Amino acid sequence: MAYDNDEHGLIHEDAVDVTIDGDFEAFGNGGSGIHCLANDEESIVGLKIRGAKTRDNGGLGTYIANAPNARISDLTSEGNTLQGLFVEHSSGTVASDCLIVGNGAHGAYFHEGTNYTMLGGTTEGNTGCGVVMTSTVSLGRVAAVTAALNGEHGLRIDGNGIQVVKNIVHSNSQANTNTYDGIQVNGGGCFVDENTVRRGATTAVQRYGIRMSATSNQRNILGNCNSVVSEAGVTAGTFGSISDNGNYSARTITATVTAAFSHMDSGRYSDWNVAIAGTEVGDVVTVGAPNDATLPDGCIVFGFVLAAGTVRLRCVNARATGIAPPSATYRITVIRAPLW
Repeated sequence: MAYDNDEHGLIHEDAVDVTIDGDFEAFGNGGSGIHCLANDEESIVGLKIRGAKTRDNGGLGTYIANAPNARISDLTSEGNTLQGLFVEHSSGTVASDCLIVGNGAHGAYFHEGTNYTMLGGTTEGNTGCGVVMTSTVSLGRVAAVTAALNGEHGLRIDGNGIQVVKNIVHSNSQANTNTYDGIQVNGGGCFVDENTVRRGATTAVQRYGIRMSATSNQRNILGNCNSVVSEAGVTAGTFGSISDNGNYSARTITATVTAAFSHMDSGRYSDWNVAIAGTEVGDVVTVGAPNDATLPDGCIVFGFVLAAGTVRLRCVNARATGIAPPSATYRITVIRAPLW
């Protein structure tokens, strides 16, 4: 236990195989609760923080620098003056199942490194964002995190190549009307999928559910569940929507078309093209055909993307005689091929 020190609660420098376990608590210190910093060109090797608690410190809750592949799990960081967790120059670090609440700046902040992972846990009630990956971060992941009631963005992703998946983001930026988003992604080549993003109960709410600003993120917002605006005090199309520079793609696209295939001799086929925006070659196409009374026996209908924005339906005559199928309505479902 470390408490009421003028500076940091616990300091580790240039150490090997350091483990800070659940028996350690740091509170009321003037600086950071836990301060792990290698000097000069050295590194802290094998750093593990498991179940430690930092609260009410005058600086950061936990600071980690020059500690590659550190493992942080079940950390509680509460009520610290600055960020609850600050990690930099520590590529490969994983923070899992942490509780980061009520800190005076961002909840979890990752800077200068590659392959950072924030997995599970909760960031709630922090003055800044719930989780930040800065523009100096590449190839990271934020997954299964609950980010709620933070003062700014729930998740802010400025780095490139970050996966943002299966997070629950709700009720952020309650003190700021339409200036922050549930999830804001500014980096390129990011993948955003299966997140649940909801607004709060007040009229001071997030600007967008998800906001993607980099054009290189095209086709990378897939299958997200956003709260469609139904509460009083919010204009439809603000929260519950996705702002993405026109690069939004749903996981699936559906359309109906009335097709009249031409006469086909036995063993031949007839094509019918359909314009469906957003489709590309390689996407999976399924076709809902009409019933047997409309589509004669021996007629087989399938579909594929012929070119960007064009789906082709093909009817094959497997009968022993020629046939001209009657005009009928078909339901087309296109499953997007994500870019990852």
